Amino acid sequence: MIRKALITGLLLLSARCFSPEARLPPERIRSEQTSVQGMARKSLLYVPTDIERGTPRLYPLVLVFHEREGDPQSIVRLSRNRFQELAEARRFFIAFPVALNGRWRSADVLFVRLLLDELIRNYPIDPKQIYATGFDEGAFFTLQLVCEAPDRIRSAAVISGGLRRDQICTFTQPVSVLIAHGTADPIVPYDGGEMRVVRESLGYALPFQETTRRLRMGLGCADSPDTVIHTNRLRDDRTSITTERYDRCQSRRRLHVVTIHGGGHTWPDGWSSVPPEIVGPLSEEWNAADRSIEFFFTGNEEPL
Repeated sequence: MIRKALITGLLLLSARCFSPEARLPPERIRSEQTSVQGMARKSLLYVPTDIERGTPRLYPLVLVFHEREGDPQSIVRLSRNRFQELAEARRFFIAFPVALNGRWRSADVLFVRLLLDELIRNYPIDPKQIYATGFDEGAFFTLQLVCEAPDRIRSAAVISGGLRRDQICTFTQPVSVLIAHGTADPIVPYDGGEMRVVRESLGYALPFQETTRRLRMGLGCADSPDTVIHTNRLRDDRTSITTERYDRCQSRRRLHVVTIHGGGHTWPDGWSSVPPEIVGPLSEEWNAADRSIEFFFTGNEEPL
């Protein structure tokens, strides 16, 4: 029992303990509270430099959902501050909602809806430019937003997550999706099945290929991708990338499927102190934050 607690703590909490340079700057952060059925739910909002509430211009908003048992600071460390750097360069807000007791649940869709209402009312945020991304359990929840709140989300990026075996998604209003997964992910198996952290079962995931097939069907994409991009830039990195682009789906939606060959349960080109024996290899071939923002704003996956 002690060994399980130690390893689980290392896996789920290490990102909050060992990367002092990655943090949310207090001067740029606003703490938000949203009342959800009588309960106060917390979020942090990153406001780019020189953006005032009274400006007539409206700016995009990117929702970033942390991993299981994580928090805003942990996903900031995993992504090595890259979202904040991009927010300053491209001028967009970032919202970091906080899961209740560290777990994202289906009921949190209401929380996100109410949070968006408040942020749009109080800040110069464009309601037509709301984007969402997440990692681990935050990735599963991001895809749940695609299924249940497509009226609020324009595009989504799903990193190391997908659809659960018992999840039903009708895609009544398609949303463009970028989805990335490692073939050597020991937590959320690429081929589907039981998700586990040490001895703890986290439920069952669909195979990555079945998740992407359902996305293609739901978005009305062609049977074959328009292009397949193979990336292998770093000699010392044993992972490689295949990107399949479906850019002519119905309703002008897009689907980009990124397979990280040899990649584990990590934030690509991010940071992790957890040994690869636990989470699998960290790929540096493809930067998840850069590619997500590029997908949201331009659909162009060329380097920034």
